[in-house]
Amino acid sequence: MVSREVVLLGLVLGVLLGVAIIYTYTPATDFSVLNTGPSGLSRIASMYRPLIALGTSYLAGVEPGNYAYLIIRSGGVGAGEVKAVAEFLARGGVVVASGTPEFLNSLMKQLSVGVEVGEAVVYDSIRNYGSRFYPVGYSPTCNSTVVAYLPRYVASYGGAEVVAYSSEFSYADLDGDGYMDLGEPEGRFPLALVAEVGGGRLFVVTSPHVFVNSLLEPNLGFVNCILSGRGLVVDQYEVARDPLQYVRLAVHAGGASEYYVVALVAVAGLVAYGALREW
Repeated sequence: MVSREVVLLGLVLGVLLGVAIIYTYTPATDFSVLNTGPSGLSRIASMYRPLIALGTSYLAGVEPGNYAYLIIRSGGVGAGEVKAVAEFLARGGVVVASGTPEFLNSLMKQLSVGVEVGEAVVYDSIRNYGSRFYPVGYSPTCNSTVVAYLPRYVASYGGAEVVAYSSEFSYADLDGDGYMDLGEPEGRFPLALVAEVGGGRLFVVTSPHVFVNSLLEPNLGFVNCILSGRGLVVDQYEVARDPLQYVRLAVHAGGASEYYVVALVAVAGLVAYGALREW
């Protein structure tokens, strides 16, 4: 007959092992610094050793002359967050914003920047990185190539300077069918812009995939140019809305490895077993 202690130990270790496995092997989300897949930011994290921000309030403690803030979001941004970004810019900071049109337009409107990003996608069937979905453009400002994935069409950009264009062969797919139709605009379209806001500079990049693992190499010259020797702060607010991802990011930001967490869980399991056995 199995003793009570053996059953108890099995239950405790089973639960803790399950927690450790889930923590260690749960895939990171898109644009996470922990994601080593094509859509992750692990390569930029490895190369630049960025500070990790779980919200814009983190900027209050960042020296704007030393860091650039990369923020990639999918939804609208609240007034409090925009205020933190505006204050960082006012202190001379550099902000690099990318993501969905909803996010970019929300941020631009609240910062009074005349950039409007549409839902239409820019394609290039001639000058691309393997398919028309990856237009290859050029930044005369940085003298570098820019490769984007499904960049969005910029409807207007009053008050901003274009720092990277798609090629003259690209077109804006206004009707969303994925192909160039009669009457749809052709030519060079903005892939990245910069606006002076307060005492700082706000870069708007029309495709967040410029920074992901699969495209970082061809975009390194452009990324280094806009950073201009500054360190990097990467916003992970949306990633951290998942509680498990929040824990993983907090551990990463603290400098601990995931193996350390697994070991800590094992020790906690032994302590729990001892306490339950006495109980």
